[in-house]
Amino acid sequence: MGHSAPHFIALATASVLAAAALTATQSHPATAEPVRSASAGAISQSDWQRLDSAIDTANETFDGSAAREAGVSQAVVDDFATGWSAAGREVTNATVDTVTVSMALAAEPRVRACVGKNSYDYTGLQLNAYMNSCNSAKFLGLITSGAGLATIAAVVTAATGVGAVVAGTIAGAMTVASGAVTTCTARGRGMVAHNIPPTVAVWCNNQ
Repeated sequence: MGHSAPHFIALATASVLAAAALTATQSHPATAEPVRSASAGAISQSDWQRLDSAIDTANETFDGSAAREAGVSQAVVDDFATGWSAAGREVTNATVDTVTVSMALAAEPRVRACVGKNSYDYTGLQLNAYMNSCNSAKFLGLITSGAGLATIAAVVTAATGVGAVVAGTIAGAMTVASGAVTTCTARGRGMVAHNIPPTVAVWCNNQ
């Protein structure tokens, strides 16, 4: 698959740990197990889906009131809104943690232009989520600063366009294996996170 063994092994271990909290099957929300975030409590698969539904993709805007009305807690809404804002997107009807946003922006490399691409693709076997050098720096900065899971996942969703369920899987695994993420962003060209849906198998590479 083109990945280096250390990155895969570290994140595979993290995926096993994340699997204890996150369902390995995205197609059965009724049996979803929650991921625990220190700042945002339990995030179920259905909550990830509700967060997705509160995103206006045409305007790249997250509406906190839509997520709350769907049943997502205020804490998770605000965490997600913070990550969405850190990725440079618009937020309405939610409280953004400006300190966390400032930390994410401070992590960006001091360069004239971002390097790499922001997108995702699905080969039929694995999903690949690409973040350029600026967004991958924000992603790593949020992980190392101890940001909430929803905040970190929101950056993945905003940057790549991948749904919040997969973004939560990626964020959950990589939060446990921040050392691997550091390696996967070391070349300054952005990173790509790989996931084999519907499992929590996650690994990464430099772009």
